[in-house]
Amino acid sequence: MNTVSTYDYSIAQEDGLWVIHIPDLGLVTQAEHLRDTDRMATSIISLHLNVAPDSIVVKRSNIIGLPRGAATAVSKAVEARGRWNVAQESATEETLKAVHRLRDCGVSLRDTGYLLGISHQRVAQLLAGDKTHAHFSRSR
Repeated sequence: MNTVSTYDYSIAQEDGLWVIHIPDLGLVTQAEHLRDTDRMATSIISLHLNVAPDSIVVKRSNIIGLPRGAATAVSKAVEARGRWNVAQESATEETLKAVHRLRDCGVSLRDTGYLLGISHQRVAQLLAGDKTHAHFSRSR
């Protein structure tokens, strides 16, 4: 099993480019666009450490040069989206369990959708896309 290492990086805009600083390793690289900073940070770290890029997780610690209010708003939004993603994953997992339990009880797709507040088409998608129903059935 591969070990995954996490590295923080900061970025600052200089001469129209985004300069990426990885302080833990003393590395610096650059990107033309903000959207490329994660990829560039991962690339330089993997080259420096001679490891596979998928063994590295990078986390932007701050953006130097943004007005204080904008940087704070970005941080709050990213944190909120992280919490939302975790909640969404949990809701999907619980919904899937409920869909299978209701199906096992003989409840129709339409009635299952009604009970869960989703469309019957979504119920069908969940059933078609889930390959772990046997796990849920055995764990009763």
